[in-house]
Amino acid sequence: MTVEKLLADLQTDLQIIFPTQKIQIEQEVDRLYILLESSPSPCVTETLRSIAPILQALDRNQDCYVYGRELGDQFTSWQRKFHPRPLTNLPLNATLHSPEVVAAPAEELDIQIERIIICGLGSLGQHCLYALKRFSSDDLEVKVTAIDRHIPKDCEFEGILSQLDRSLILGDCRRDQFLDAAGIRDCQAILIVTSDDN
Repeated sequence: MTVEKLLADLQTDLQIIFPTQKIQIEQEVDRLYILLESSPSPCVTETLRSIAPILQALDRNQDCYVYGRELGDQFTSWQRKFHPRPLTNLPLNATLHSPEVVAAPAEELDIQIERIIICGLGSLGQHCLYALKRFSSDDLEVKVTAIDRHIPKDCEFEGILSQLDRSLILGDCRRDQFLDAAGIRDCQAILIVTSDDN
């Protein structure tokens, strides 16, 4: 099977699993790149668990880089390096749509998630958000929630609000109800970068 045919089949199979997403695939010598775009941004864990059996069925010993972003956004929300394990004990006539392939367990995903709250989404808060999201790596996903009294009038980066993992919480970050809404009980860190020192 030619590389072009393989990529066309992969595109078709991914479009069946993710019918509402825009999918781009690029091939290099030893790497495969897949970009998934949807609104909202595709969920990283669900996406990788869905895509794993298809990539394993390709039976190609190459790393695959999977990216997700919100449709129309210039930033990716997440990216993961994925090295599929070959599937074993499949019938010789198995295809990508065979029940054995679809039911095959996805490779266990060892992804650490760090949850961070930013209090204040002015210029400094936006730069912190941008830096934190760029810190995500193959095995670390950084999820950021923000609290501010107002929606920022000036955005330092185009589409920066879409980098938040939840909608901006409008309120006073000193109040328990807004901290609870932002997920304070599950977060690893809080950045207080408001313009008000109180």
